[in-house]
Amino acid sequence: MKAIILVAGVGKRLFPLTQETPKCMIPFNGKPLLEYYFQFLKNLKVSSIVLVVGHLREKIEAFAGKFRNEIPVRYYQSPDIHGGSLLSLWSARGELNEDVLIMDGDVFFPEAMLERLAKSRHANCFLADPSSPSTGEEQVLYANNGRVLFISKKPYTKHKPIGESVGFLKLSKSGAAELAKILEEFVSAGKKGIEHEETYPVLMERCVVNFENADDFKWTEIDSMKDVEMARTIAKN
Repeated sequence: MKAIILVAGVGKRLFPLTQETPKCMIPFNGKPLLEYYFQFLKNLKVSSIVLVVGHLREKIEAFAGKFRNEIPVRYYQSPDIHGGSLLSLWSARGELNEDVLIMDGDVFFPEAMLERLAKSRHANCFLADPSSPSTGEEQVLYANNGRVLFISKKPYTKHKPIGESVGFLKLSKSGAAELAKILEEFVSAGKKGIEHEETYPVLMERCVVNFENADDFKWTEIDSMKDVEMARTIAKN
């Protein structure tokens, strides 16, 4: 299993902090956020780490280079760091050739949460947190009988909401190959300026995707200074 981490974004809502520091390099308890990812993924013994970079890529690559003797790291440049994240994931589509973890690079989380996903009995699996407050900004997962069938920030009434997606998805080799095809289909159709999550409903039609609950963990996506402070509090405890 490999890991693909999306770290290309500008993090505009965190300016001026992210003007000189990539969001994934913001320190928490003395360590850059990305260091937590690397440490946890090394402990899981992933085969390699793939970083989709963009904004301040040289700082990210300088940091990741410190791990080159411990784990293979490869880089892909996002074609559009100011648009949606679909093109970021599309740029690394060639890496969707084995079991994979697809990870947003702006989540502060405990190691056990990632371990639950990686070791899930489900071949294709999200992490869902039903305890997350609803602000309209969350990617909400919808399911029926344990199978995830939709993901959206907008209300969806055909299936039951099961909680916010943490931002991590585990795929089997066949599931990853199907996602690579879907990404190509979207880009070929000109659907480029959207988030990568918008391809997932198509994936769910073609593959069975399940979920694991993550409501017993303290975590946060980092989109605002309030989120940064929350992550700093979690890191101290």
